[in-house]
Amino acid sequence: MKINAFLHYTAGIASLFLLAIFGWRISFSHADQMQRIQAEQNPILQNKSEQKTATTTQSPRDTELNGSWLHMRGDFALTGIANCSLVPPFSLCWKKNFAKAFLSSPVIADGILYVATRSGKIIAIHLTDGSVLWKKTPGGEIEAGLSIADNVLLAGDMDGNLFAMQRENGNAIWSFKTGNKIAGAPTVSNGTVFVGSHDNKLYALDLLSGEKRWDYETGSFVNGSAAIGNNKIIIGGCDRNLHILDTTGKLLHKIDIGSYIAASPALSSDSAYIGQYEGSFCKIDSTSAATLWRHKGTEAFFSSAAITEHAVLAGSRDDCAYAFAPQTGNILWQINMEDDVDASPVWWNGFALFASRSGRVCLINIADGTVLWTTGLGSSISATPAVITSRIAIATEDGDIFIYGPTDSSNVAETAETTNYGVKP
Repeated sequence: MKINAFLHYTAGIASLFLLAIFGWRISFSHADQMQRIQAEQNPILQNKSEQKTATTTQSPRDTELNGSWLHMRGDFALTGIANCSLVPPFSLCWKKNFAKAFLSSPVIADGILYVATRSGKIIAIHLTDGSVLWKKTPGGEIEAGLSIADNVLLAGDMDGNLFAMQRENGNAIWSFKTGNKIAGAPTVSNGTVFVGSHDNKLYALDLLSGEKRWDYETGSFVNGSAAIGNNKIIIGGCDRNLHILDTTGKLLHKIDIGSYIAASPALSSDSAYIGQYEGSFCKIDSTSAATLWRHKGTEAFFSSAAITEHAVLAGSRDDCAYAFAPQTGNILWQINMEDDVDASPVWWNGFALFASRSGRVCLINIADGTVLWTTGLGSSISATPAVITSRIAIATEDGDIFIYGPTDSSNVAETAETTNYGVKP
């Protein structure tokens, strides 16, 4: 009897053990299957899965094109900083005409330049030689800069649509309709896309699905991008106000800066820098809402600021590139760029890059305002240049793309008219 009971007991334990193992295998198999299904249904998750498993070998030529420029201001605080190692003088690697004007600022990731024509065509271009990877026309005309986040390419059009596309092929992921045109490049933080519209609103959308999380209404058009940092979202409005929100869309401060704001704010720590239409350029404390200083100019600022440790850089429609002292707002230097400076400056390693509607491009020593290199492209520039480790990409209103690199680049084309100042060629 005892032996039979023991055998019965051990058989029961073994059965439970087998059921546990079988159930675990079913659970694991189900979870794995669900993960595969989600990846198949969501191109963003699919891309991430492919990235984890793919292995690639880069040639020395490819590594020259490392780095990314995911927004027209370099980062989503809109500081204008580039991760770049270039020093002047530069040489033209290649130039290509695409027959349609570029007002939208380009972006770069993994050696591919993404740019939108004013007519609404988005083009993915190999930085190595200018060959086209793909072209798509998702909607209407495009003037807003593009953005990239988690392998998603974001583009807003003049019909008020925001499009999310797969970066590798341009296929649609989702679209969202606002009530009027989109003029500012979207920004992204923690899976949320922020985009302003001329319907007077800032929208917060889910990056994966495009679903609206919240919106915030201003008193007029939202023309620029939202700056994100320190758990704050800052936008300039054509209602003359700088709007400071928390991440839920709750208004923290609304600051009247005297005229409508076409540019995007730049944010460093608690300080926001913004120019306005009547020519004032301001430093605002985003916590206290105090105006710390104000430069009173004569013409509008459509250019957004770039923030360095020793200077705040901005371009004006008085034809000048400016460097302001961060603590006082005093002018450190100004350079005549021969026409409106609507493109925003980019900086790295003590250099500031400016471009103007005259077609003039200048690299300036931030410390003293010396022009180190300049070139004339013969076409108006309103789009902000895109800058990565060893390349500068410039899109013009004549439909030209210019790619510059170091003078020892193995792929150097006949350069545009170029002058070097302050450094030996």
